[in-house]
Amino acid sequence: MDYLHYGTMFSYYSAKTRAVMSFKRIPFVEVYDPRELSGRIQEATSKRMIPVLVAPDGEILQDTTVIVDALEARFPDRPVFPADSAMMLLSRIAEFFIDELWITTAMNTRWNDPVSKAFAIGEFGRGIGEAHGLEGEAAMAIGQRVADQMQSYLPYLGIGTEDGQRIASQFFRTATLKLNNVVGKDRYALGSRPWLIDFVLFEGYYAHHYRDAGAAQQFLKQEAPQLCYYLDALHAGHCIAPEGEPGISDALVDYLSYVGPSAAAFGAALELQAGLLAAQSAPGRVFEKGIDPVTFDLGGESFSRGGSTFGVWKLQRVRAAYQQMDEEAQQAIAPVLTQIGWADVLAADPGFRLERKNHLTHLA
Repeated sequence: MDYLHYGTMFSYYSAKTRAVMSFKRIPFVEVYDPRELSGRIQEATSKRMIPVLVAPDGEILQDTTVIVDALEARFPDRPVFPADSAMMLLSRIAEFFIDELWITTAMNTRWNDPVSKAFAIGEFGRGIGEAHGLEGEAAMAIGQRVADQMQSYLPYLGIGTEDGQRIASQFFRTATLKLNNVVGKDRYALGSRPWLIDFVLFEGYYAHHYRDAGAAQQFLKQEAPQLCYYLDALHAGHCIAPEGEPGISDALVDYLSYVGPSAAAFGAALELQAGLLAAQSAPGRVFEKGIDPVTFDLGGESFSRGGSTFGVWKLQRVRAAYQQMDEEAQQAIAPVLTQIGWADVLAADPGFRLERKNHLTHLA
């Protein structure tokens, strides 16, 4: 029996898990069944979020980080985790950035560009409306309803105003041009074959920036052709040869030097606010909380957006990866961490620790 991957082509996070399973050649079937999501999936995970992976034995996994960790342990062939601890740390840093901050640019692309928005409404209508057995205008009405819900999140993400949209758009364009210098035909973030960081980057671009019609897609096609080739290759990951040793290029460090300080500043600000909430909570309790907007530097400009304790848990996963490195490895990567703006946040002691149990964030 194959794995069941609950996801869609228009889902931001589903892109990562789908691409990892494709590269690792894990048999799976992608489905989207709203009745299952609101039934046994929600009962098991307390959420209706995708992606969700159901194993042949019935085990349910939710969240891309949890899913990929489990798949790497169960399917060691064609590995996606580099053995080198420094390269794995950079992958975790990129994962936090793409999962928790870059989503801002994706939502800005999809819901603040009229062309992309119209395309997305149609996709939601086809993907969700038709899954409910609806057709035509009735299916599109579902798409519009989802669009309205998604747009209600824009102020929380800092892109409900023209100024916030401008900052997010500029950050997207500058970061994209830098990434275009890193990857390309037979060129991946760490060398000649993909690793975790590549599937993270694929997640950040595929559904919203690359697949949706609109200005971002046009920008990618015209200004970032190497990145486009790379995204197409990762979408057909089963075809990619697994041979090759990872390495850290100057171009990758240049890219991370641009996006890294913003990600670190955002994470540190969220963790500070989560610490205030933790001081009022009992250890061992569920700690699933939203965090009010924090202000930080995004690509050289002041920007504000909200977050969650779940995002702080992901930040602490990055710090845990650093703490698990031996002293020699930490010293070797120290200059890069300073250059990309992550040295201080990795050395910090927040005074509390978060963990995931039964699909929920808990205060340890």
